[in-house]
Amino acid sequence: MKKNRILIVAILAISMVFVGCTSSEEGEAFDIERDITVVARDAASGTRGAFHEIMEIIQKERSSEIDRLVVGALEFDGTDKVITAVEGDKYGIEVNSIW
Repeated sequence: MKKNRILIVAILAISMVFVGCTSSEEGEAFDIERDITVVARDAASGTRGAFHEIMEIIQKERSSEIDRLVVGALEFDGTDKVITAVEGDKYGIEVNSIW
């Protein structure tokens, strides 16, 4: 289990490097002071459930489970909708995928 977690974190880190190195065709500069838009799959998603389990985003406190996903994240019911939302938003980031 620990090896899987390390592998997933490594893949995510490498993916972020490649995304960060791509150039934008837009003439507008990227505003580092602007808030990012967090995009996620809906709570019923098996992908989201697996991601939360591996990354320990759901935490048990007493008799309940606490979801530590960012408050205000945009949630969609399909991977295609998540991808479309992130592609159309320069400040969008998807946080729940295991591809």
